[in-house]
Amino acid sequence: MQRHRPTRPQWQQLLGRYWYLPIILLMALAGAGWWWLNRSPAGSSLDPAQPADVPARVASTSGRPAEESARPTTASSTASRPAAAAENQLWVDIQGAVRRPGVYQLPAKSRLDHAVKAAGGLLPEADRRQVNLAQPLTDGAAIVIPRPGEQSAAAAPSAQPAAVAGSGSTAASQTSGAININSATQTELEQVSGIGPKRAGDIIAYRDTHGAFQSLDELGEISGIGEKILATLKAALTV
Repeated sequence: MQRHRPTRPQWQQLLGRYWYLPIILLMALAGAGWWWLNRSPAGSSLDPAQPADVPARVASTSGRPAEESARPTTASSTASRPAAAAENQLWVDIQGAVRRPGVYQLPAKSRLDHAVKAAGGLLPEADRRQVNLAQPLTDGAAIVIPRPGEQSAAAAPSAQPAAVAGSGSTAASQTSGAININSATQTELEQVSGIGPKRAGDIIAYRDTHGAFQSLDELGEISGIGEKILATLKAALTV
């Protein structure tokens, strides 16, 4: 005789079949509780579209407002710029046989070559023998590039001609037209009657060795210059 097992209620049958559902429900409740405990308090979130409130003036460690301490101090730097710029530039007036005569602003320590290039270069008729392109320039120099038959000239305030020696002194006397032996270049000395390339080199070598000539009579100490030649040179040279 068969024995019949008692029939379980339907909810027990479902629970046995879907035993994992209570576990999922518990996990969901636990997650909801964690979210509730860790949510941001009402009104504490920031709207990205709204800028954060920042005090208008915040004190810095120096005692001044941060706005003032962060602002660059331009007063002293601005005042020093003109002085620094003046030290790093010079103005020259170049005239004569150049393509664009005029007044030009050049960097400090410029040479005559820079001024000539700024003025467009030398004209074909410029007397290149009288032009020393290595000549240093000074602020306010007035320079005249000569043509053949003209003499290089200078005007105040620099009294600086187009062709001078490295010292910047005048190679030609403004009163007599004589060549200054203490500042003349090799080319300028060769223009003097009685002085060729070798003798001009000997004069410059003597000047470099013994210093500036104190008198034209010192030329007699150079080999090859006798009394007759010395008399001729005295008429064309000066110290």
